[in-house]
Amino acid sequence: MGFEIQGTPMEGRVANLRKVRWNSFQPNFFLLFQEGVLNDAPKTFLATISHVAQENRQRLKNKIVNDFPNVSVIDVTRMAGTLLGITDRLTLSIRLWPDWPLPPVWSLFFPLPGTRPGKMKLRSTC
Repeated sequence: MGFEIQGTPMEGRVANLRKVRWNSFQPNFFLLFQEGVLNDAPKTFLATISHVAQENRQRLKNKIVNDFPNVSVIDVTRMAGTLLGITDRLTLSIRLWPDWPLPPVWSLFFPLPGTRPGKMKLRSTC
């Protein structure tokens, strides 16, 4: 299999396959190379930190940025919460859809005979 790592062409062999979990923030695949193959390739490092209490997050982010000024810190907690909220609302609306009362809605578009405005007749009770 051929691909590029930041502009450096590489080739590798697919050794085995596994199921992809799209709803996880865990890696879905790994590329393993022998020692020294990537020594001359450009590098970007990515790390995740989990299970940090809410009250300690800002202090940890500040410490990382102060100690390592060339490091970018991105807190995905709020974004993940927003995405989960959207999917929860979509799931709820899909679950409630079959229970939605359709007959009252149908009457808006297809009124019963004799109930349309302009077609109604007044009856005298005398």
